Amino acid sequence: MKKSLAYVGPWQLVTLVLLACTVTVLFETTDEPVVNTETAESRSLPKGSSANAWQHAEAEIDPAKLSTDLPIDNTAPQVAALVQRSHISHEWLVQHAFAADRVAMARLTRLLDGSVDAGASNGYVLTMASGPNAMQSPELETARISEGERYVQTTLPTSKLAGLDSVVMRWRNLGDESVQELSSQSVPTDPTATSLPLWMYRPQGWPVGQYAVEVYSGDVNLRPIASGKYAIVANGGAVTPQSYLIAEP
Repeated sequence: MKKSLAYVGPWQLVTLVLLACTVTVLFETTDEPVVNTETAESRSLPKGSSANAWQHAEAEIDPAKLSTDLPIDNTAPQVAALVQRSHISHEWLVQHAFAADRVAMARLTRLLDGSVDAGASNGYVLTMASGPNAMQSPELETARISEGERYVQTTLPTSKLAGLDSVVMRWRNLGDESVQELSSQSVPTDPTATSLPLWMYRPQGWPVGQYAVEVYSGDVNLRPIASGKYAIVANGGAVTPQSYLIAEP
């Protein structure tokens, strides 16, 4: 053996040592079977993501929740802007299908921007009054209300509201077509109710001018239901006579 090793050069000796080490490692690492942890589910995942993370992402975009919990992408900017500028809530817009209807959202936005609806004056004619307890002014007369009043109010017969659970109201200045308020209001659920009270309150009173209120169906059709006009006159000017209900002692 010593005689044969004498003819082996140093580089050949190093090669033999490395070969012996490799054989030893192979014998040591093959004692246990190799377990493949890859599953059919994990093979379909994008690179760098875990199964838990991917399942969570799928849960977040559940199509069943799109109509209630998540905003609709194509109307989300309109919905956010209208909620910020009006007295209509995001929940109401979702519940009444506006958030999923681009055409209805566009029309509602135009109402908020002051667009004149040609059909708004074709419905029931509202008679206006001042104060929460004031009686109606004579029908078809444009009510004249003092600028010092805080409330302007009217009532709408429930017979005009069949099939509706709410209405949309728009209060606007006819002089400059600016919109004072766009809001929604629930329809009475009491079957004995005969009218729906509608009003607007301004803590600082009203600027002198000509005004109107319009009522639309609280659904994506926004059908004109009723409208009324009133004039705000300077303090001391002639106003429409009105009577007030006085509670019995």
